[in-house]
Amino acid sequence: MYAKSTILRQFGELQLIILCLIVAPTASHAAGYGTSGGQTALTRAPAGSTSKNDADAIGTKNDVDASTTQEVLYLKVHFDPTMKPSALKTGTMVEGSLAAPAYSGAREILPAGTRIRLTVDAVERVRKPPSDHWPWMIKAFAPRHQNQPIFSKAGAILSDGSEVSLKVYLISLADKRDVRAQLRTTKSAPTTSTDSDGLSVTPASKSKPPTSTSPDTRASRVAGTTASFEAVLLTKGNDADAASRELDFGLHELPRVVTIDAGTQARVILLGPISASKSRPGDVITARLIEPVRIGSKLLLPEGSLFEGKVVKAIHPRWLSRSGSLLLSFDKLTVPGGPAVPIAASLDGAELDSGSQTRIDPEGNVIGGRPGLAWMLINLGTSMGLSKVADDGTQLLIQLIVSTATDASSAGVARIVAACVSGVFMITRHGRDVMLPKYTEIRIVLDGPVTLTAPASASDFPSSFFPTLPSSTVSK
Repeated sequence: MYAKSTILRQFGELQLIILCLIVAPTASHAAGYGTSGGQTALTRAPAGSTSKNDADAIGTKNDVDASTTQEVLYLKVHFDPTMKPSALKTGTMVEGSLAAPAYSGAREILPAGTRIRLTVDAVERVRKPPSDHWPWMIKAFAPRHQNQPIFSKAGAILSDGSEVSLKVYLISLADKRDVRAQLRTTKSAPTTSTDSDGLSVTPASKSKPPTSTSPDTRASRVAGTTASFEAVLLTKGNDADAASRELDFGLHELPRVVTIDAGTQARVILLGPISASKSRPGDVITARLIEPVRIGSKLLLPEGSLFEGKVVKAIHPRWLSRSGSLLLSFDKLTVPGGPAVPIAASLDGAELDSGSQTRIDPEGNVIGGRPGLAWMLINLGTSMGLSKVADDGTQLLIQLIVSTATDASSAGVARIVAACVSGVFMITRHGRDVMLPKYTEIRIVLDGPVTLTAPASASDFPSSFFPTLPSSTVSK
């Protein structure tokens, strides 16, 4: 009894609590990151499973008249900064605007700025997406789930005041920021490309092909939440014939043979997650074009073209708080209905969570940000706590085992152990990870010219923007 009371008196209840809080979350932290490094907050159910909300959506779609024509679109909707997704309730109506035009093949279906009206069908608890903003000591105690609104119907308000009905599936909902490759200071002479119809273009370029880009005319994104949707455009009744005429995807605009010059940019989204900690060199990556590539009015690549590539280099986050990095390369391009063509393209930009510290260097390496002051202070504070626990625990253990040990000798040994524990903890801290979740919007640039032959027909054009969707969700 006396020994037990001595333990509590010398070691202290506070130190015991600190030890439990530091050691216990390790298991939960590992469990929280057992999934793919790029997993998004909204994970689609397997093709064979159907949730209540999916069943309602499928049931509603089956009720649509047989003359209804469906066209699958990718929508990027921007909401006002005052809109808080976690505060939305069932039945709440929200309104945003298209941050970028919605395309189908070569045609623009909805222009940028189109108002989109949505109604919250339900609210569910979903797992938060992985983040590189805080070290694991903070994430271990932070909430792991958040409220996520569910949408199934939307309306697009056209310029003439009419409304077009849409069925939507939410892909991502977060505050985003554009991360662009750092520019080089030196510039090379401009080059000129010519297609089969005699159209010449002189894109701007930087000193090396991997980062040469044409001028970026997109407006800077304003503050607020951005949501990405897969949407099915529904046209009924008298508009069915007109819609059927439009479903050629505009691929007749493709010239018979066209050469796309180096430095041409393409706006695509990833069809799978990538991360520095989970991906390996040689892993295959696929991205889909979400905006047609043109030179003036001349179509070069229609929406829906697929880019395939691989992970060239993946460096995991390392000791001494060194961040991870990724290098991606795209080597194959497939136009709908056409054969795969070899290309050379690299990453030039990405749209990431606003809290991400990731950056892109001029060579296209995606690098995790350096640990900031807050990150280092948290690690230092945790290290000091562990040092205190190790000091008191070692001193007490020595006194219990060696009855002849003096306070001075036990204190000296305890300080050495505490310093070792603190040093090992600081040395073994990993830096920030690089995470590109599924459906991340990225911008790639061609590193060399590409010659394409137009497909004979558009019969092979995919019916859904996302090939992994259950057929019951997107079938006509």
